[in-house]
This record gives sequence, structure tokens and C-alpha cells, in this order.
Amino acid sequence: MPLKKKIVLSFFITSAIIVSFIIATYLSFIESRREIRYLELSDTIRSKSLLLRRHEKNFDLCG
Repeated sequence: MPLKKKIVLSFFITSAIIVSFIIATYLSFIESRREIRYLELSDTIRSKSLLLRRHEKNFDLCG
């Protein structure tokens, strides 16, 4: 096999490996963003429920 073909082949193999790593990293990033969004939503629900309980306790104490 000529040297030029070996260089081109190694370039394409290396490029394919790098592209596959980039795709895997991007998919992992998207999954992490989705999980963070769910955590933010659950934290918002939790904080609002705690706020509601605090207002309920204050209402019971004053009323």
C-alpha cells in the first residue's frame, strides 16, 4: 500500500473516531440537561409546597 493511501486512511479512521466521541459527548450533554431540567422542576415543586405549608401553619397560628 502506498504511503499516500496509508496517510489518507489513517486520517479518515482518526476523523471517524473523533466524530464518534463528539457525538457520544453531545448525547451525554443533552441527557444531562434533561436531568437537570427535571431536578429544577422537582425543586420548584418542593419549594412551593414548603412555602404553602409555612403559610398554612401561619394561618393556623393566627386564626
